[in-house]
Amino acid sequence: MAVGANFSREIVSEVSGDIFSNLSGFLENLSPELLSRIEGLIIVLKAAGIAFIVYVCYLVVNFILNISKYRRLKRIEEKLEEVYEKVVGKKSEKKKKRKKR
Repeated sequence: MAVGANFSREIVSEVSGDIFSNLSGFLENLSPELLSRIEGLIIVLKAAGIAFIVYVCYLVVNFILNISKYRRLKRIEEKLEEVYEKVVGKKSEKKKKRKKR
């Protein structure tokens, strides 16, 4: 298994090395006018990448906060059901349905 993994890593490193060398050779042969236009596009793509990373971080934080809010609401709901049982003397319909599942 390890021999196959090493072989595949060698192939990937060779192919990626060839791609980068061909890409750098291609960029050296471009005209300065075309390079100046491409630089603007590269800057826009970098900004979009940074915005995407910030958005993903926002989603992760928002997900964590929503989980904690949901847990807190569940605890409050359980406490309300306990109070309902003490006041009315019977279980709420919602709790009965939940127990049957």
